[in-house]
Amino acid sequence: LSNEVCEQLRCPKSKRSQRNYDLPSLGAVVEYAGAMEEPPLDEDPVSASKTGWNEGIIRNFENEPGDQHEADFLNMITRYMDLYAQPTPNCYSYRTVYLAHALNHVIRTRNLVISNNRKMELAASKGLPSDDLVESTRDQGFVRPTVLILCPFKKDAFDIVQRLERLVFGGGKGSVWNRDRFNTEFKSENPPEFKTRMPEEFKELLTGNNDDCFRVGIALSKKVLKLYEAFDKSDIILCSPLGLRMILDGEAGKESHLISNIQIAVIDKADIMLQQNWEHLTIIFSHMHTQPSKIDTDISRVRQCYIDGQAKFYCQLLLFSRYRHELFSALMLEHSLNFQGLVMQNASCEGTLDK
Repeated sequence: LSNEVCEQLRCPKSKRSQRNYDLPSLGAVVEYAGAMEEPPLDEDPVSASKTGWNEGIIRNFENEPGDQHEADFLNMITRYMDLYAQPTPNCYSYRTVYLAHALNHVIRTRNLVISNNRKMELAASKGLPSDDLVESTRDQGFVRPTVLILCPFKKDAFDIVQRLERLVFGGGKGSVWNRDRFNTEFKSENPPEFKTRMPEEFKELLTGNNDDCFRVGIALSKKVLKLYEAFDKSDIILCSPLGLRMILDGEAGKESHLISNIQIAVIDKADIMLQQNWEHLTIIFSHMHTQPSKIDTDISRVRQCYIDGQAKFYCQLLLFSRYRHELFSALMLEHSLNFQGLVMQNASCEGTLDK
């Protein structure tokens, strides 16, 4: 991106061109334009078959149960736009959509690296690779992780891994490394029986494995889903805000290189994180996309945008919450610098104080 475009993306969102929509399931949303001119969001609904995803992911995704939000989420997330949305309670199609999107992104990234490795090996066998070839094979960041998923509890992480497994392997049993260890640490016990009638939201929140300090590195290779992979060898970092802050060594951020080239960042259930400690998230995002002090990768394979400090403009930020809050809006407006633009849902709130 040119310096002029970067400055344009850093400007307050109020200075960008805006488009307002009334979408079928999400209702009123506002789109803040990025550096690219995007088609209107209210065009024909997008199906999984039209996303350009890997065929296996499309097939497995279509076997997953959906809900009324699925088409709208597919339309926005697959465009790589930033998104702040408030899904209806107990509607989790957004989670399946962003996981399929992240999986496809990881697969495309790894396939590109493998293809370029072959090109470089072939060129090296014939002599020194040309400068043009070296520049065209810049396909990596400073470290391997490209997807960061933040969720509040271990029970949410367990559900995310279960969905990942189904999206990768479908109905069949695939090879999952450290599955037993993961089930032992993350699976919830049978929920207790409540003697009095409690709201479903209460039951969902307070039952299950509510441990809020965890972190798991996930790597995807051919026909294998690797759990508990070393973070610098992982494709996806799945953790709670507290767990990630501990990796970063608190406010010092000595291990911030692990999130220096995140390309998809997801905040799942931000409303629960607000009840934990919102400061964890502000510290995490203050360290994200900072230039690492040391690297172990081949600098000739690092994308020029990362070397130029433009990683933040190539990162998709997704935030999901059950309700609106000024801290969620503030985080999105400050850290959403994606050149594809930003979409924010303006869900209507029906109060009861006037009744």
